[in-house]
Amino acid sequence: MHYEPSTNDKKFNIAISDVTCQYSPMSELAEINRTRITLLRLIFMQFDSSHTKPSQSGVYEIWPRQGKPIKVLCDMDTDGGGWTVFQKRGDWKPQESFYRAWLEYKRGFGDLQRQFWLGNDRLSILTNQNSYQLRVDLEDFDGQKRFAEYNSIRISNEADKYRLILGSYVTGDAGDSLSNHNNMQFSTKDQDNDPSTGSCAQLYNGAWWYKECHSSNLNGEYLRGNHPTIYAAGVNWLSFRGYNYSLKSTEMKIRPTWYKP
Repeated sequence: MHYEPSTNDKKFNIAISDVTCQYSPMSELAEINRTRITLLRLIFMQFDSSHTKPSQSGVYEIWPRQGKPIKVLCDMDTDGGGWTVFQKRGDWKPQESFYRAWLEYKRGFGDLQRQFWLGNDRLSILTNQNSYQLRVDLEDFDGQKRFAEYNSIRISNEADKYRLILGSYVTGDAGDSLSNHNNMQFSTKDQDNDPSTGSCAQLYNGAWWYKECHSSNLNGEYLRGNHPTIYAAGVNWLSFRGYNYSLKSTEMKIRPTWYKP
């Protein structure tokens, strides 16, 4: 993979590390075959702390320890950077529908520059290759911004229905509206894995780690602010604006727990 710094025209060959949104310069790889590149990548991945981070937020290619290289949105601005974004929503037109089926959530969908879900398969691979923290960024239509951080997150594999294994809520001004979903399996409109008697995904127009049913619904219907006659079916975070307010923008992102800005 090639990276071209904006400050000059010199081209560097770089090896991307695992989901840290970081890279290390490597020289003279242009003529090396794919097998040797793979071996070098595996070697350099052992030295995460020496990697130089990208200078700005944007879409980069990373190399998980399992699977194929993937493109991800890296947030290098928030709280020192280093975040890999796996969910993003905003006031775009046309709106990306998040009321989707199991296979779509498994593979991922959307536009990395606008609105997207990275994919449950990818999220499972990424969060099981290292120790990660979670940050949730929220904004309402009045311009108020809030966040919540958790000290660990892991998503299980498809056989276990992409179960959410969440650590402790550690900081933030959005309040904790996710811990209630800890240890829950992922549900979509066509695959009901929640412990409720009905389908929470169908009832609340989303896909999530529903319990009975939710205190957050960030993949719910985009209802643009107050929705007094529609209960809890919007982009909701209970401790920030409640069940009858659909948020303007959301981002869910992870970075290694050892990361130092």
